[in-house]
Parts: sequence; structure tokens; C-alpha cells
Amino acid sequence: MCPVSDQLVAVKIIKRSVNTEQDGNHREEQMFLRTLHHRNIAMFHGFGEKHGMPVIVTEFASRGSLRNVLSEDTNCLSRPQRRSFMLDAATGIAFLHAQDPPLPHLNLKSDNLLLTDNWVVKVAGFGTTTKRRQSVQRMLWLAPEVLMGTAGCAECPVDV
Repeated sequence: MCPVSDQLVAVKIIKRSVNTEQDGNHREEQMFLRTLHHRNIAMFHGFGEKHGMPVIVTEFASRGSLRNVLSEDTNCLSRPQRRSFMLDAATGIAFLHAQDPPLPHLNLKSDNLLLTDNWVVKVAGFGTTTKRRQSVQRMLWLAPEVLMGTAGCAECPVDV
């Protein structure tokens, strides 16, 4: 995390080198990601560089990931709170799927669901379209239609 104009943000180092051929794509994606404003989507601030490595700058969620919260506070969370987490995550994913074209997450897991001070879930980690086209690392978590290569599935939301 680091402060940016009186706002705390998260800075994530991307584990790949910058390809100059893709710079145009990154600019387009940056403009697109900046338009995604929703209560349950982690706000994207931009791309940058730190120590020669590309970084993504996003909204900071002070409570961390849902995975960490669940592993630390399982006995403290009420059923209504847990339902609220599920509803927030589903609402964020529905927002991504409602984009034109639909934006599937493709890496939905508790590590990519972040919690704010007010216990609001923010969907994060949906990456860039370039990253999603190049490789899908977690085959066990893919929807059957993606694994089978069903025609048109690249345009379909496949997180549910």
C-alpha cells in the first residue's frame, strides 16, 4: 500500500515483463478498467512501474482478503455477515458479466475478494484481457465450457 493524493492504495507487482508490443493494449485496458465503477469492484487507479517491474494500482481494502478473514475470524462472523459477503461477491461478478463485452473473472477465489473497513466485499484480481488470453493457470477452477472449448465461450461469462 502507498498513499496517492491523500488516498491509500494497493500496489501489486505483476509477475511478467512488459512487452512493448502490448503497450497499446495496456493503454486501452487501463482506460476500460478505469470506467468500472461499482460498490463491489475494487477501484482500478492505473498501471505503473516500481523497480523496473510493472505494477497495478488499486483501491486499498483494509481488512484484506476474504480468505484471511475467514481463516482468522471463523467463529466471530455471523450468518448474516457471511450471506452479505456472498451477495457482495455475486453482485460484483454480475456487474462484470453485464459489461459489453462481458468480462469474466476467470480466477474467482477468496484471495481475490477483498474486505473494506465496513465489511463490504470488493472483487479484485480479474486482471487484464491480455493476461487472460495468454494463459489460464488454474485449470481445476475453470468452467466446463471453457475446458471443452465450446464455441463462443470466450465472450460468455463463465464464473458461475
